[in-house]
Amino acid sequence: MTEHTHLASQDIGTKVGTVRGVVRDGLCIFRGVRYARACTATTRFSPPQPLAETSSLMDARTFAAPPVQPARSPNPENIYGNIDCLNLNIWTSESSLKTGGLPVMVWIPGGGFMRCDANDPLYDGSHFARKDIIFVTVNYRVGVEGFLQLPGMAANRGLQDLLLALNWVQQHIGNFGGDPARVTVVGQSAGSGAIACLMGMQQANGLFQQAILQSPSTLVQTTAEAQTAANAIADLANCPATLEALTSISPAKAATALAKLSLNGALRRQYGLGEHHRFALRPVIDGEIVASSPLQAIRQNKIMPRAILAGATKEEARLYLVPDGSISKISADDVNRFITDAKLPPNTAQRYRQQLSADRQSNGEILCAIQSDYYYREPARRIAEHAADRGSKAYSYEFCWQSNLYEGQLGAAHGVELPFMFNNLHNDTARHFIDVDKPVSSALVSSMHQAWVRFAKTGEPGWPAQTKDQRSMMLFGDGDSIQRLVTY
Repeated sequence: MTEHTHLASQDIGTKVGTVRGVVRDGLCIFRGVRYARACTATTRFSPPQPLAETSSLMDARTFAAPPVQPARSPNPENIYGNIDCLNLNIWTSESSLKTGGLPVMVWIPGGGFMRCDANDPLYDGSHFARKDIIFVTVNYRVGVEGFLQLPGMAANRGLQDLLLALNWVQQHIGNFGGDPARVTVVGQSAGSGAIACLMGMQQANGLFQQAILQSPSTLVQTTAEAQTAANAIADLANCPATLEALTSISPAKAATALAKLSLNGALRRQYGLGEHHRFALRPVIDGEIVASSPLQAIRQNKIMPRAILAGATKEEARLYLVPDGSISKISADDVNRFITDAKLPPNTAQRYRQQLSADRQSNGEILCAIQSDYYYREPARRIAEHAADRGSKAYSYEFCWQSNLYEGQLGAAHGVELPFMFNNLHNDTARHFIDVDKPVSSALVSSMHQAWVRFAKTGEPGWPAQTKDQRSMMLFGDGDSIQRLVTY
């Protein structure tokens, strides 16, 4: 028996059909709500198409498919999802449906632009909905369907999906109790990088008023880099690098080729992808959807969100270097190769060595610190500073709490803040970041979760905004502190 067969249902009328969700413990949950027409084998590389007006019933009592993607597994053939994936999930309370006009949070999941699963239990929006916030999570095309670029393909299809999803929210979220003029987009990692792209896009102006960027991954590709990545994926999939050829192979075969490339640094080098291209596919500077790098576009866009919250974890790259033990196998050549490919100053390794404590001066620790800054910490700071300079209220944070997984070596790694921010500590995904069987500070969980709630409602998380003369940052879980404000 499925869950929805013994739960009450709730119907919401919209211009694109009546949406039927479930009612559970005072919450109304709508799963797998279509925001675009079905993506098919012949349209998987085409722009998304808006839904037609209809009076038909849309059953949203169970989750719909996420996009085609490799599972988090060493087996590149472990693929799940479906190309018909343009759907979203909504959490609201029964009282919110009656009240209306409430703030909205739209969550854009991360996953290196090759994974995205808005249905993940870690992203359950119940705790936000119980605090009078309409919470939405979005599935969008990733990987080959979302970001591989070749002549004849619509550019940055995954970003175009997000534009259409946000347009859907503008048109219909009022029916679910939300205020379309109080939308905060929230994302982590690639999801946050997508938001950084949206912040620089005129097409996204007015679709959201606030933004929270957690560990923003702002690297994008030139058309030449995109062609190199496409050639590599096509070769691994045993097909020519053309639109026609890729359309003819299965999405699973294409995703497997991408997974092989992402799992193997030596293979990426063989195909001409630099050390900094850990994830082979990213948004492409196509001159239309993405006109320039996100940081440059943010500085140039005439309209900015009225409030920004941006930050990162203290030791981001430990997620990539600790679980498989590679942190102890990094050589000086590995460090220097990354520095060269990322176009960092030649003295970067020495500078980091001088900054690190005596017990963290191995090549692996140095590379970890460099990559943490390069991929996430520095982009987060720059976004907040650019937004402040452009007149937005901008706030910075850093998550410092040390996870004790992998004999205490995981530390404040990429993604460790997610169970705290969502207040969802007890699910299988959270186990990747924290030991869910050991006590975790409820004060830290409440502090971070409440800061996000407050920001969505008021545009202020509870500490001073950045100014040109005063750069401040809130540290979560730094030593014995739950919260500690510092300047830099």
